[in-house]
Amino acid sequence: MSFNKAKDFVQCKRLTEPVYQTPACIQELLDIAKVHPDGIFEIEKNNTAGKRMRMFDRVYEFSDINYVNKDEGERENICLSFCKFLNSMNVDFKMHVVNEPRDMEEVEQEALLTREEGKGLAELVEANNRLIQDVLKKGNPQIKKKRYLTVTCRRQRYEDARAYFNVLETAVSPVFLSMRSRLAPLDAGKRLEMLHRFFHRDSWPKLSFESLMKSGRDWRNEIVPYSFNNQEKRLEFGEEYMQILFVPGLPNTLDESKVLSSLTNVSYFCSVTIDCACIPRNILKGKMESISLNNEVAINQEMQLNAKNKNFSSGPSYRKVKTKEELEDYMDQVDENDENGFFMQMLAAVRGRTPEELKENVETLKLIGAGMGLQFVIDYNQQVQALNTLLPTGARRVDHMRSMLTSSMVAFQPFHARDVIQPGGTFYGMNKLTKNIIMIDRKKLKNSNGCIIGHTGSGKSFILKLTEIGQAYIATDDDIFMIDPQNEMEYVTAHFGGQFFDLTPSSGLHLNPFEVPDEVLYSTDPKVQDRFVAMKADFIEAFVYSCLKGIVPNGFHKSLVVRCIKKLYQEAFHSKKPRSPLLSDFRDILKEQAEPEARELYGSLEAYTDGTFDMFAYDSNLDINSRLVVFGMKNVSDSMWETCMITVMHLLSMRMDYNVSLQKATRFICDEAQYVCQKESSTEQLLHAFITYRKYGGICTVCFQNVSAALANARVKDMVSNCDLKILLDQGGSDRNALSKILELSNAEFRELANPEPGQCLIVCGDQILQCDAYIDKKNPLYEIYSTNFHERAARKKEAGYEDPAAGEHQAP
Repeated sequence: MSFNKAKDFVQCKRLTEPVYQTPACIQELLDIAKVHPDGIFEIEKNNTAGKRMRMFDRVYEFSDINYVNKDEGERENICLSFCKFLNSMNVDFKMHVVNEPRDMEEVEQEALLTREEGKGLAELVEANNRLIQDVLKKGNPQIKKKRYLTVTCRRQRYEDARAYFNVLETAVSPVFLSMRSRLAPLDAGKRLEMLHRFFHRDSWPKLSFESLMKSGRDWRNEIVPYSFNNQEKRLEFGEEYMQILFVPGLPNTLDESKVLSSLTNVSYFCSVTIDCACIPRNILKGKMESISLNNEVAINQEMQLNAKNKNFSSGPSYRKVKTKEELEDYMDQVDENDENGFFMQMLAAVRGRTPEELKENVETLKLIGAGMGLQFVIDYNQQVQALNTLLPTGARRVDHMRSMLTSSMVAFQPFHARDVIQPGGTFYGMNKLTKNIIMIDRKKLKNSNGCIIGHTGSGKSFILKLTEIGQAYIATDDDIFMIDPQNEMEYVTAHFGGQFFDLTPSSGLHLNPFEVPDEVLYSTDPKVQDRFVAMKADFIEAFVYSCLKGIVPNGFHKSLVVRCIKKLYQEAFHSKKPRSPLLSDFRDILKEQAEPEARELYGSLEAYTDGTFDMFAYDSNLDINSRLVVFGMKNVSDSMWETCMITVMHLLSMRMDYNVSLQKATRFICDEAQYVCQKESSTEQLLHAFITYRKYGGICTVCFQNVSAALANARVKDMVSNCDLKILLDQGGSDRNALSKILELSNAEFRELANPEPGQCLIVCGDQILQCDAYIDKKNPLYEIYSTNFHERAARKKEAGYEDPAAGEHQAP
């Protein structure tokens, strides 16, 4: 849509006044008159009386969202919210997508593992870093894509401008939240750091704005380059070359999912700015009515001319009729959809280390733009003015603007795909949409609990070992406790120097459920011992009930157990030679009780003191002194399962209480949880852990083979739903459909769940859904350590000349 020039209409896109008419030095390069600590800049100078209406601006950083992989309906909702944001803007504003350069040393410092202590860890660190570096090479780690919103207003005083920005922020922030993006204002220090990166590759000095001012240093010297040369078609500063380009015209159609994301999907510094000036509704409608009236007059004149020439069969020209139809459509859009009008111009800045590199980078940008119908042109003889217009400030020094309505502005929506890269977090794989690494620090999530769901062969155990065991053990001080129902983790546990306990009576392991720590046993403070008994009572009661077979505990049983627990520990504490009591001692005290229920309890415990289940009858011989402790449950019989599960969870609780005093996190993992959840009591233990451990620094992870198993139990479904981290690998049709009960997935995300390739998964992190590639090359040493493929292991042993020592026993004579 093209409008004729009129004073009130053109005034909407007026240029800002330069701070320095003729810059005398490099410090006067930027159109910034004054900087306030809260991040509000004065773009135009004040007069001596201090009452001049002048330009103020404020910059906000906003986060990206997953747009490109959403369904049409979801995209439409996002675009409607974006239109709502545009319609709420009654001042000039800019949107920026900036590829900011990053120091690769800093990138590697944030992403790579550095800890090397303990036997064999150096090799594991190297293998993990090799994996991370392989993924870094696939993306553009040297570039960090940022999105900014610059808002302006004209006020007489700084206080009035600040009040306006506060009101605007209150109105606009909920709109961005509705799109799942977050808007955050930048203070003066962050804004200066952002401007610094436009001209420098080195890091911003680690100083706050207040410290900078107190030191007497001019903030301009921290931003502008050390040298500057304004050429006809490029800028030269230091060892850098920059060129500013603009788009003189736009095609009839644009794909809103590709414009800004494609232009900035490059490996060099590039900044694209959409500079917008709002056209007040009354001026817009008045101008459109004026144009419509003029067009009608032109049509009537043409019809009269045709009649005068006796050309009665000819109607008005196609161009005038087309203009009339377009104007009617535009007026309907403004009236019915409450659309606003805008002046808009698109500018881009490209940088290179040499003129040749700059030329190559510019050609790449032009090629990308040409593929979408956008022709980029060099802004000749006004590169400095174009630079000030492009920068995230309120300055506008060039005019290449064209008018459009709100619905047309949607083509320049700034969203593409979300990255989750939390420095110091765990590496999970590559984001398939952005080609960047995925790093998640579970300690920073609202709910640190997580789950991994995937069929056999999908890579579930591999991801578990890589992230929650391997990296957690290497890169943190956290303790790791694990329940392994299939005894699959014995090899990995040994490789890390951890402890693997195969819980079976034939293993020779003993766990004394009544064990008392020495500091409690020999304490002279009765309160310490009373507190210990009170904490231990619930566990022992549950332990005793788990030993009852065919007997339903009632109030009489409870009274007996509590009474005997108190007597048992009183005798232990007041003995001349204090010692931890045993299960047989507890059974002897039960035998002394007169109630008939005591005989039931006494008889049920006989198999656990004198029979085949005597694992709990003796003093503990488990010295749990490792950070990685795995309890193998494969050989535990059904009759012993509940008792073992209760005891293991009690040991974990004790370790967690101890770690809390040390301000140390504890990780709890339950592999193949579908087996554990077959038993109601074990399910209750897991649920209790998920609910309570998080409050004490616990990080819980459960693994299921399929979604149906996880969602079959209503309480387990709630547990999985409340996990802030979900890793979903290959799922069958019914399992994929079951996910719709707890997740809102687009068609693209839904199809990703059917990807049969190992390591291909969806990661749900909070409210973000990431498509992840967690595949590991077989040449990486981690593959051999973590792989559970039986045939591959057998082949490797055969290649290494390994002979099964038991093979000779089965040879034919």
